[in-house]
Amino acid sequence: MHIHDVDLVHDNHTLPFAGKIKWQEVTDALAEIGYEGDFTFELGGWFTAFPPQLWPDALRMAAKTGRYLMDQIQNA
Repeated sequence: MHIHDVDLVHDNHTLPFAGKIKWQEVTDALAEIGYEGDFTFELGGWFTAFPPQLWPDALRMAAKTGRYLMDQIQNA
């Protein structure tokens, strides 16, 4: 499954929590069905909106967000 957020109009491919998807509902539903598959971001260059000097920090934030979502699934 690829994971990204949207504005509910466009297929934005932005970082979760930067759009309109209700991530708690998503993680609860994934936990309910016992999802254990792949969990891959599709960010479409989201981090390139930042100056290149901030790319490492932006990508670390993306990784931390992914870990947070996985934890929410495992702890539900």
